[in-house]
Amino acid sequence: MIGYVYGKVMSNDDNVVLLENNGIGYEVVCSSSAFCTLMEKREGGVYTYLQVKEDGVSLFGFESRQEKICF
Repeated sequence: MIGYVYGKVMSNDDNVVLLENNGIGYEVVCSSSAFCTLMEKREGGVYTYLQVKEDGVSLFGFESRQEKICF
């Protein structure tokens, strides 16, 4: 399980951020608050939730643990 990712913002598109950490790019669907924070600083960390479904895998990112729990 991926619980937290910290990295440099490589690109973004509509609340989806590509975070680079040690040479690996994590594509993260961010909450609005996490997206704004990452765009402001161009780097940072997000608490993550990995969703696995039969039609795909998604990594969601949140600014705080409380925000993740509410999700």
